[in-house]
Amino acid sequence: RNNRCWEDLYFVKMELNYKIKANFWKKNGNIYRNNTKLIFDDNKNDCIGTVIMLNPGDAKPLEGLDVINEHSEIYGSHKDPTLGFVATWVIEAYKGNKSLCGYIAIVNLCDIRDTNSNNLPQEPSKTSSMIIEEIPQKTPWVWIAWGGAAKQFNNLREDVLKSCKDKLIIGIENKSFMHPIEISTKGKKQEMIEKIIKVSK
Repeated sequence: RNNRCWEDLYFVKMELNYKIKANFWKKNGNIYRNNTKLIFDDNKNDCIGTVIMLNPGDAKPLEGLDVINEHSEIYGSHKDPTLGFVATWVIEAYKGNKSLCGYIAIVNLCDIRDTNSNNLPQEPSKTSSMIIEEIPQKTPWVWIAWGGAAKQFNNLREDVLKSCKDKLIIGIENKSFMHPIEISTKGKKQEMIEKIIKVSK
C-alpha cells in the first residue's frame, strides 16, 4: 500500500469542514461500528449519498477505544484515511457546483472493526435486507466501494447489488468495486470525483 499517497492527504483533510458520528459497541471480544455519518456543514438530517464498504478498519471514537462498552452509543469519530478520501472527493465534486450541506451514510457488509480482513468471520452475520435497511430511503446515490477482500462475502455482495437495482449506483469496477485507498493508489481519483459530480448535479 502506498503510505505516502494517503498519509499526505490525511493531514490535508484534517482541515476540511466535516465531522464523523458513529455508533460503537463491544461484543464477544470484538469492537463494532455502524450508523456512521460523514456530516457536512453540521447537517445530520439530509442524506446526500451513501457509501457501502466491507468493514470499519481502524475507526475509533475521538475519546479513544477505552470509552466503548457493551451498549451501542454514538460518539464523535476520528477522521481515518478511508473516510478522509470519501470526504475529500465529495468536497472536490461539490466545489463551485452546489453547496455541500448534509451527510454521507457509511454502510458496511460487516460491522466488526478490524484492519485485517482475514480476521473477519467466515459466515457473514448480516443479510442483504439488513444492509439495504441501513441505506437512507432518500439517498440520491449509492457508491459501492467494498473492494475484493474477504471472498466469503462475495455472495452477500451479489445479493446487495441485486437489491440496489432501483438505486443510482456509482463506483469504479475492477473485478470488484474498488475500495477508496485502491482508487487512490491506482490513479482513479479524478474518475471517481467525476462520477460524484455527475450524480450530485
